[in-house]
Amino acid sequence: MSGRPLRDITVEELWKIAMNYKTTQKLVDAYADAHNKFWLIEDEIYDYEENSAEYKQTEMKIDSWEKIYDYLEGKVVACAKEEAKLKVLLIDCKLIMNSLDVIINLEFSVNKAIFVGNSPVYL
Repeated sequence: MSGRPLRDITVEELWKIAMNYKTTQKLVDAYADAHNKFWLIEDEIYDYEENSAEYKQTEMKIDSWEKIYDYLEGKVVACAKEEAKLKVLLIDCKLIMNSLDVIINLEFSVNKAIFVGNSPVYL
């Protein structure tokens, strides 16, 4: 995610997106923004002397970015789990459909066969 350009976005804007996203992609984009901004700001704390006003201000910014970052990470993981469940469900449905198709084809074949002696001849 570090290759993603850092957008000029605020914590408040990301919270709005987090609460109102319409697509998984919007959620993932917001997560990438929060991730990149959090780590950028987290690194800035080392520029200030501990317990200075700048240090404390940066520490507060880090906390607010960490909260949205953690929240979005949880939402992305939940979506990924849900999508994985859907994929498993789709695979199960395809297997059922394939099984039904085989059964239907067998029934169709049996209905269209005549027997010569003990051997079926399919029409």
